[in-house]
Amino acid sequence: MRVAYEALASVLGGVQSMFTAAWDEPFALPSEDSATLAMRTQQVLASETGVARVADPLGGSYYIEALTDEVEARVIEIMDDLERRGGMVKAVEDGYLHSLIADEAFRFQQATSSGERQIVGVNRFRTDEELPEVEGYELDHAGRARQLERLAEVKDSRSAADVSAALGALEKAAARDDVNLMPLLVDCAKAYCTVGEMSAALTEVWGKFQQPAVF
Repeated sequence: MRVAYEALASVLGGVQSMFTAAWDEPFALPSEDSATLAMRTQQVLASETGVARVADPLGGSYYIEALTDEVEARVIEIMDDLERRGGMVKAVEDGYLHSLIADEAFRFQQATSSGERQIVGVNRFRTDEELPEVEGYELDHAGRARQLERLAEVKDSRSAADVSAALGALEKAAARDDVNLMPLLVDCAKAYCTVGEMSAALTEVWGKFQQPAVF
């Protein structure tokens, strides 16, 4: 139900693309039933409500425009704050961005625990019913073996020279700050490089991100 309301809000806000998550996605790979329900949520919205027939259903609403202005002002304020601190990358490296996220999570939890922020089924309209069992998708031994066989077939059939050239170009470009890596990643994909191989090439240049400690 929450996803349906959020999807409606997205359409009313003029979203260009949308993905409705399956309800069991936080716990495991979505089941077929939950994925179908997520898809039906979008289909009902697009085919039954009529909201997609209007370019801007909320056009002219003072309330919506006031909220938009408020969000925009706050976003610009945050962007200016990050720029004063040296930009987004430095804010991440210094742990400042993580501290902002941690502070907001703490405020959210406080508001939830106190009841200031109402969440149906959590701190409002609770029931004693047991939670439903979540049965997510699990890859069994046969499925894992089949996938490894497919991977081996791809590696045997691809051109080793093309793979080496594509990964080399990607690694070389990653060392520069003025190169768009997306076309090179596409070249790697066309050469049948694996995601792991592409990630390893970038790791050679950039190393691995270390989560900064935030207190």
